[in-house]
Amino acid sequence: MNSGIPGGFQLAIHLKGEWPESSLDSLKELCGSGFSFSSGDLTHVQCCQVLVSGLVTGEDIEKCPGLQTVLVPYAGIPESTGKALSEYPEIKLESIHHNAAATAEMAVALMLAASKLLIPADRALRSSDWSPRYRPDGLIIEDSRVLVLGAGAIGRRVMRICEAMGASVAGIRKNETPGFHTAAQLPVLLPETDILIVCLPLNEDTRGIIGRSQLEQLPRGAVLVNVARGPVIDEEALFDSLSSGHLAAAGIDVWYSYPSSVDSRSNTAPSRFDFGALPNVVMSPHRGGAFGLEGIERRRIHHLACALRKLSGKV
Repeated sequence: MNSGIPGGFQLAIHLKGEWPESSLDSLKELCGSGFSFSSGDLTHVQCCQVLVSGLVTGEDIEKCPGLQTVLVPYAGIPESTGKALSEYPEIKLESIHHNAAATAEMAVALMLAASKLLIPADRALRSSDWSPRYRPDGLIIEDSRVLVLGAGAIGRRVMRICEAMGASVAGIRKNETPGFHTAAQLPVLLPETDILIVCLPLNEDTRGIIGRSQLEQLPRGAVLVNVARGPVIDEEALFDSLSSGHLAAAGIDVWYSYPSSVDSRSNTAPSRFDFGALPNVVMSPHRGGAFGLEGIERRRIHHLACALRKLSGKV
C-alpha cells in the first residue's frame, strides 16, 4: 500500500460529501481494524485509496493522492462518473447493490400495474364507471415472453420473479455469458417479446439503445418497463409508440427531466412530452431505489462495509 496512510492501516477511505455520524460509526464498526476513514469535501485529503462517491469529476480524482478505486454507494454508475474515470484506466470503478431488491420490486410492480391497466381502471371506478371490467384489456404474465435488458443485480432478480410467475424469460448482458444474450441479438429477440423490462446503466453504449426502430420491432400490444435511466430509451419515440397504441402500456420510474432544487420539486415536468395525458402509462417519480425508506441506509452501510473489506482483502 502507499505510504502516507496512518500507521497500521491497510486502506485509506474518503466518503465525499456529508454523511450522518451514525452511518460513519456503523461503517467503521462493520469494517473493523485496518481502515482509515475521512469524510466531507476533498480540500484537505492527504491520502485516499478508495473514494466513496456517486458523482466524481477529474478534478476530484486529482485531489486524491494514491487513489485506486472509486466506489459508488448505490446501484448503477452515473454517466458523468464513468466518463471521468475513462481518463484514468488504472483506477477501478465499482458500485454496491444495496437497493437492487427494492428496484427489482418496483420493476415488477410497474410491470403488473401496466399489464393490468390498473391506473385507468382505478380512475374510472373512482367516478363510478365500471366499463373497464367489460373491456378485454391487459396482459397475462403466465406464458408471456419477458425480455430483461440489463441482467445485472437488478435484472437477474426481475428474471427470477417473472419465471416464478410462469413467464418465458430471456436476459441480455453486455458481454456474452452462458444462458444470456447480448444486445446484438435485439433484432431477433424484440419481435418475440411481450414485456420488455429495461435495467441498464446509462453510458455511451446504452444511451438511446431502445429507439424508434427497436420499439417498432416489438409486437403491437407489448408492455415496456423502465427502471434504468430515462435516456436509455428515446424520449420522443417512446411517447409516440404509447400514443399510437403500438405499445399497449408502460411503467416508467426514470425520466428525462428532474428538479434542480428543493423549490422545483413540485413543479418540474418529467419530460418535454405530456406522458401524464396518456392513460396507458404508470408514472413513478424515480422511487425504485427506495431512498429514505426505513432500513435502506442500514443496508447501504452493510453493503459498503462488505465492498471495502473485499477491497482490503478481508473477505
